[in-house]
Amino acid sequence: MSSQVHSSKSINQSDLHKSKVQVKINTKLIEANHDRLTILIPGLQSFREDLITSPRIIPAPVYSETVQYLRLCKDQSKPQWVACERSYSFGDVGPHGGFVFYTDPGGYHGLEASKLVLGTATWSCEPNNLSGANGELPYEGLANNSILKSIKCDSKVGKPVPTMIDLVSNHKINGYEGWFIPARVTLVMMQRRLALTDIAPKNNVTDIVWSSTEALPTKAFVVDLSSGATLKLNKDLNPNLKNSAQVWPIHKF
Repeated sequence: MSSQVHSSKSINQSDLHKSKVQVKINTKLIEANHDRLTILIPGLQSFREDLITSPRIIPAPVYSETVQYLRLCKDQSKPQWVACERSYSFGDVGPHGGFVFYTDPGGYHGLEASKLVLGTATWSCEPNNLSGANGELPYEGLANNSILKSIKCDSKVGKPVPTMIDLVSNHKINGYEGWFIPARVTLVMMQRRLALTDIAPKNNVTDIVWSSTEALPTKAFVVDLSSGATLKLNKDLNPNLKNSAQVWPIHKF
């Protein structure tokens, strides 16, 4: 009887821990969505002012069975209701200067990969436990990066060895910041669509690239760009060692 009570208590503690981890993840997702709205709101405000102050007659929207959307078109700073003259597609240079490798239906939004691989770094994190950075799909790398930044993911190897968050936080192309480390499935997509073509960056030091998705308390997922294999490496892998993992950041548009 006493052993059954002990087992029930352990299960409840485990459920409680999982709930706390999920709350932390949900909080970071909310913060990531807030960041996206912060970026979008100025453009919408500018569009509203343009509607109010413009002397030209703006036709009323034509309602049909097709749902209408505001679109931020290529090389434009303001969203518009009408279709873009040209949307983004695979292989284009994106609005932030990277290679487009993924688009939503219609090609108006998606992901672009940096033209530069940033070199090797350690994934890291102190203390040595799960951080909650377990998103795997397109755009979920944003939440992973937000979590790692919020807990101040430091190198377990010690300074001045950089973490992947250190490298990506300082990355700019044409003045654009906001680059982040892709989640595991996104990185597999980059391997198939970019690394196996002539579109991929030419400054690769190694073929192993970090994802922002952790696998275990001590390990995180990497992708081998030559084979497409997903592997698990120690978070504190020293970037100065042979076959260390490097950082290939992406940007949302």
